[in-house]
Amino acid sequence: MEHTPGNWRIQNASDTYNRYQIEANGWGIILRCEDTSNESQANARLIAAAPELLEALRSLYYAVSDEEDDYPDSQLYHIVMNATKRAQAAIDKATG
Repeated sequence: MEHTPGNWRIQNASDTYNRYQIEANGWGIILRCEDTSNESQANARLIAAAPELLEALRSLYYAVSDEEDDYPDSQLYHIVMNATKRAQAAIDKATG
C-alpha cells in the first residue's frame, strides 16, 4: 500500500477561508476552496473516504465472476463486465 491508510478524519481549519484539514496517522493535507459553496467540504469528504472506497472497490472487483454461465442472462453478464472494466480503470487511476 502506497497511500496513508485510514481512518482519515476531516476538521474545519480555524481561519477565515473555507478550508478543511484531512488527516490520518500523523499525516495531513489542507484543502482550501475560496468560494462559499459546499464544494470544498464535498471534496474533503471524498478525499477522506478514498482509502475505504478503494478497498471496497477492490473487494467487489475480486468477488465478481467473469464466467457468463454464472449469470441468469447475458444482459446482466455484460452489465457486470462493463462495471468491472470501469472498476479496474478506477483502481489503476488510484494506484498509479
